[in-house]
Amino acid sequence: MSIIFVKSVNDISKEIDKIETLEKYNENKNIETTINNDAINQIKNVTQEKKVKLEKENEVKAEGNILINTLDELIDVCSKKKEIKLKYELEKNVNLVRFENNRIEISFNDDLDKNFVKDLSLKLFEWTGQRWIISFSKIKGELSIKDKEKNNKIELLNKAKQASLFKAMIDKFPDANLIDVTTLKKKLDD
Repeated sequence: MSIIFVKSVNDISKEIDKIETLEKYNENKNIETTINNDAINQIKNVTQEKKVKLEKENEVKAEGNILINTLDELIDVCSKKKEIKLKYELEKNVNLVRFENNRIEISFNDDLDKNFVKDLSLKLFEWTGQRWIISFSKIKGELSIKDKEKNNKIELLNKAKQASLFKAMIDKFPDANLIDVTTLKKKLDD
């Protein structure tokens, strides 16, 4: 409420216009403040919801019923649980130094994913219900699984090239080349 002292009628109309203008300004200001506060509250709510969702996603529930004693078993579990990225890293970029009870010691190549250790330890905890220690070693360790497979394939190719059947084929077709060898597993009947 405003108190106005008026000298003349013209001043009254000017003062009333000023008051109406001031009231409209205040109304607009209140609406803007309300809109801004609503927007800020909405942003806060969205941000708070995102934090709650992230916290729920980060909670780890341990299954605790899987025993893993070797690297091969770990790779099999990765396949079964559809953890293809971990499986790929374990096969391609990891050289095993030692695999003990809840402890893995590895050496690695430059292509290893930077989040590998974090991801692997999280998944191992989920699967086994136990904390695992994954450490890096300066010792070279074993060849990676993919390198072992590549060496086995080269060895099989070399053996096949030494076979008499291949030599006979080369005599008949000198420009032939052996590029792949597949071993057949025979079923044993009891």
